[in-house]
Amino acid sequence: MKTIMVDLDDTIVAFSEMFVNKCNSLVSKYYDNAERMKIEDIQEYSFANAFLKVFDGLTYTEYENFLNEIFEDISLYSNAIYTKESHKIFNLLNLYKRKGYKTILNTKVSTYTMSMSKLAFFKNDKRFEIFDEIILDMERGEHSPKPYNYDIMIDDAPHNIEYYLENNKEGLVYMPMRPWNEKYKDNERVIIL
Repeated sequence: MKTIMVDLDDTIVAFSEMFVNKCNSLVSKYYDNAERMKIEDIQEYSFANAFLKVFDGLTYTEYENFLNEIFEDISLYSNAIYTKESHKIFNLLNLYKRKGYKTILNTKVSTYTMSMSKLAFFKNDKRFEIFDEIILDMERGEHSPKPYNYDIMIDDAPHNIEYYLENNKEGLVYMPMRPWNEKYKDNERVIIL
């Protein structure tokens, strides 16, 4: 059976925007007259540089503390923001499902709380019933690449795209355009959503 795998964060759900909103809320809570982060500040897959540049004077340890607070928020995905490509992605999934493809959602989580937040989100949005399989990949620190054995992959992460293209010579990638993955836009096996 052929397979199509889709990512969640910054592919279906605008995690960058959720991160920016949460950071601004937390910084305002702890620091008076703090700068405000904007979505345009995030230009890399890793958000640390944007955070440290905008919130000048805060340390990497403070950034990690904010990450921990964000990832331990059970309500993080309760008010999920969808990407502008999400509708197109669900249409693609429906098309490939009708063609007999197995549909798989593969998303990374860094805490148990984050996995519970995502599971509640999937349960409350009927569109996620399209998936034959949902994989919550628990990981701490840097993300490792996702498997490359899918026939089609929909993802935004540069390390996933690169690993997939290098190891699956027949595979096709659908990619939402982000500042961190622009180098793949001219690849013949990458379709921009």
